[in-house]
Amino acid sequence: MLQEPDVSSTTKPRVYIFPTFKEEKNIDELPASKVTLKELVLAETVIPLYNEMCTTCENSSFAQEWIEHSGESGLSVFHVGQGSTAYDKWEPIYIGTNSEPIYDEMLSLEGKREKIVQMYTLCLKGYEFHVLDNAFLVYRPGSTKHKLWHRDMFVAEQYTFIKEELIPRYLTMFKEDEKCYI
Repeated sequence: MLQEPDVSSTTKPRVYIFPTFKEEKNIDELPASKVTLKELVLAETVIPLYNEMCTTCENSSFAQEWIEHSGESGLSVFHVGQGSTAYDKWEPIYIGTNSEPIYDEMLSLEGKREKIVQMYTLCLKGYEFHVLDNAFLVYRPGSTKHKLWHRDMFVAEQYTFIKEELIPRYLTMFKEDEKCYI
């Protein structure tokens, strides 16, 4: 899929995005098909990841449309997007090749926004985001009893670093593109 044009009929650089869901209630077995996933979503046993706390982080606005779509069988592309406000703060999980830009090592998972910066970088480099149909991930959360008290400090520091240092640096490295947001 990465080497040949797909539904977008383009040879632009692209990454393939997995719609991502979260186990809301314990299930014995993770869904093996989109049909089974849809049943679990309708039963509210599985929900779009970040559905209640950050609807744009995994672009869960596409989730309902994606679930209802009964496209081709097999692996295909459901949606092709490029940077815009629809992808503001988007943190999808994607697959690509070794030629994609690596995550910026100056950013920490503890400080959050590292995936948002990665999507911004891909946008500035002209990547398309191809959302896969019939492929998905289901996250099974671990224990959430303990709040990471030190994380708030990292979040504030990293946000300041991104806005004041990283974005200006990226804009000297890449051509600014008004459709790319962070």
